[in-house]
Amino acid sequence: MKIILLQLVVSWTAIALKRVPRALFKMSRPIVIPQSAMLTASGAIVAVDEIKFTPELATTAALVATTCATSMILNDLVDAHRGTDANRQSNQVVAGNIYKHEVVIFLTYVYIAEICVINTLESTVLKMALYLGLFATIIYTNVLKPITWIKNISVAGIIASSPIVGALSVTEVLISNNDAIHVINTANQALLIKMSAMIFFIFFFKEILMDVQDYEDDKNSGIVTVPVKYGKKNAILTSLSVLTTMIVISHDNTLLNLSSLIMILYTVLIYLDEKYIPQLFSQFKYLSAIMIASYTIS
Repeated sequence: MKIILLQLVVSWTAIALKRVPRALFKMSRPIVIPQSAMLTASGAIVAVDEIKFTPELATTAALVATTCATSMILNDLVDAHRGTDANRQSNQVVAGNIYKHEVVIFLTYVYIAEICVINTLESTVLKMALYLGLFATIIYTNVLKPITWIKNISVAGIIASSPIVGALSVTEVLISNNDAIHVINTANQALLIKMSAMIFFIFFFKEILMDVQDYEDDKNSGIVTVPVKYGKKNAILTSLSVLTTMIVISHDNTLLNLSSLIMILYTVLIYLDEKYIPQLFSQFKYLSAIMIASYTIS
């Protein structure tokens, strides 16, 4: 009997070790890891006018990427618990590829690890910024997500804060090393704010269109998103106005404006036929990367 039980334990462990990491990896949306790290690094480059990779920046980029990845996992867990993803097999919990308690245990360990690593940083301001970002992702998923408009603003705001956190990671180190010549100046501050504002608007734009794409599922689940409340056409027009506002702010950036015009063209096509939404999303990662890079090379 003991041998049978031992074999069952060994078999289950072997299956879990293969099943759980694979499911968690999919839930984390792996694409967000390099994207969030790039956003953090871009803020550091804009802050000091050079590529200056420090241990503090590397740690900060890793923490931001981890926070983004865990927020995706937490989001799927909460959606599965609420039943809002009941018909989506892409949700690993709903598909039965991982159990809720396994996700909870994993998140608990990761959050503890993140807090410990944040505490190793020297800058108090940087620590507070990272703590705030971590707290914001948890509050967003559990409290803010069901609230119309706040959901979209929260996601865009969290993403837009990444370059600022990256800037803090290098400027604080430079200040502590008495290298005052590299401390962020007024011109760089203005450029950093413009870049963060641009990131906020393009992701706000994307979030609204994602809600348009998820209209039926959100409506059936009782989630009152912008398109559910105001109609899909009005939501698309809103996303277009958000993109236009971003162009007004960054009107002097040619490379950014060219990418923006492509997004506007796609949005007009989406207004005429929603089948173009997946095409826009497939190009968004490239267009947004060009837009962010346009600030780091300016």
